[in-house]
Amino acid sequence: MSDVKTRVAEVARELFLSQGYNQTTIKQIVAASGVQTGSIYHFYKNKEEIFEYTAISSFDLYRGLVADYYKDAEISNAYSYSAVTFITFYLAEYYSNFLDVIYEMYRSSTITHHIAEHAARYNLEWFGEFNPGCDYDYFYPRTLAMEGCIYSFVANKYLGSPIPFRTRIKTFFSIALSTYNAPEDVIDEITSDACIDKLEADIGEIVRGIGTTKMEL
Repeated sequence: MSDVKTRVAEVARELFLSQGYNQTTIKQIVAASGVQTGSIYHFYKNKEEIFEYTAISSFDLYRGLVADYYKDAEISNAYSYSAVTFITFYLAEYYSNFLDVIYEMYRSSTITHHIAEHAARYNLEWFGEFNPGCDYDYFYPRTLAMEGCIYSFVANKYLGSPIPFRTRIKTFFSIALSTYNAPEDVIDEITSDACIDKLEADIGEIVRGIGTTKMEL
């Protein structure tokens, strides 16, 4: 039965990307997935819950892609965090249909809340070394604040008054890494032009490997 849940999410993701969240209906998801309406409602209460599931599973996908890409390299936890986060900014910057979907995703306070709950566990893993003795309850509100920051920068791009991409990236990483108590030398390294150049090149390769046939540059 979990295969049904996954299939519905995969089909829904394609529809969200190809025609937008607001234009996608449960009826379309039913038709495209070949799954009966009753089966869909067994796993999901509504379209927003499907959207939420695709958002959280995408986060896991990005983390797995980054781990696989750098499997033979020695990178810091802060760099891993930055690479995973960079994917969202990169997709919103260069793929118009992703920008629409990411904007709609972060407009939902419910989805943002659940993304933060999920991401806080990873942030505890990535930044626990800089916060000895701190637990999930310490990282959750900070993660929620950073998800709100992502939304602000995505909204700036979406609404047509874009702060330059590199400025958004550097500003976000400065705020986020400081929020998670990374040392100044780590922040300086991640926000350096050389590191941003490398991240953009690496993430470009990773994104091209996702299978983004429905994306539009």
